[in-house]
Amino acid sequence: MDKAKPSGYKIEKKNTDTVRIRPSIEGLICIDKPVSITSFKATDRIRKHLGVKKAGHTGTLDPSASGVLVVCLGRATRLAEHLQIGTKVYEATIHLGKTTDTDDSEGEIISETEIEGINRERVEEVVQRFTGVIMQTPPAYSAIRMGGERLYKKARAGEIMEIEPREVYIKSIDITDFNPPLLSIIVECGKGTYIRSLARDIGEALNCGAHLTSLRRLKNEYIDIDQCTPLNELLEMERDDILKSTSFIPFDDALPHIASIELNEGNVEKVRHGSTVEVMGSDRKSGLVQAKHRGKLIAIGHIKECAFKPEKVFI
Repeated sequence: MDKAKPSGYKIEKKNTDTVRIRPSIEGLICIDKPVSITSFKATDRIRKHLGVKKAGHTGTLDPSASGVLVVCLGRATRLAEHLQIGTKVYEATIHLGKTTDTDDSEGEIISETEIEGINRERVEEVVQRFTGVIMQTPPAYSAIRMGGERLYKKARAGEIMEIEPREVYIKSIDITDFNPPLLSIIVECGKGTYIRSLARDIGEALNCGAHLTSLRRLKNEYIDIDQCTPLNELLEMERDDILKSTSFIPFDDALPHIASIELNEGNVEKVRHGSTVEVMGSDRKSGLVQAKHRGKLIAIGHIKECAFKPEKVFI
């Protein structure tokens, strides 16, 4: 009788005579994405380098943008939505006085305006109008779907679109430098915020137009740029060295920002089958939690009146 495959391992057939067993990888890789590459390609290169079948990322960065890109491997792809519930921090540079059809420096210039008379005091006042919950219209050249097709495809085809604004949250905007026509800012914002749109709208509010010239993501939820390794460096590292680095976060430790509860042995089996279980002694009356047993992530779900209802089960 064949032996059972060890838990957490996969068998790779190199040819008809050889079978090699390698540890599977499940967790997060924190990448400092360079410019001139899409988030998809960066993710795919890591996936191939580590030899995993399934990988995804937690938030697209445009090819012209750099910074924090969190790549989820294996079962960790099911955690992606929970890694986007907080805020992100961006460092951006805006060019005042020029607008482009893409709202960034990749597009064609469509208007130019003199910016004389625009001082820092005025810029400070205008910028603060865009904090809090605001309505924002996504760029025409974006990956949002309209009528089943990506907006950028419609824009490239010359189709005139009426894009509906949507609600986004911007926690803060800090001006770090103002050297006309360039304005540098740090933005902390929620999911779905387009910094290109913010640049465009600040320009409109200043009556001079503007576009984004550079963008760098400094933080994604609890992961900041200091924890990330440049993509090219990761691709030169051996598999085991990557897994030992601070840029790798194991699957069971991937959600430190979400409250945790401990399941006993009996409840683990019930949760395994999707059953709601009573959680005695919990000081959380309601809310999203991760359920663990001896350090292992078992499920994610909600607690209501000391009853845990699993919504995603990982065993």
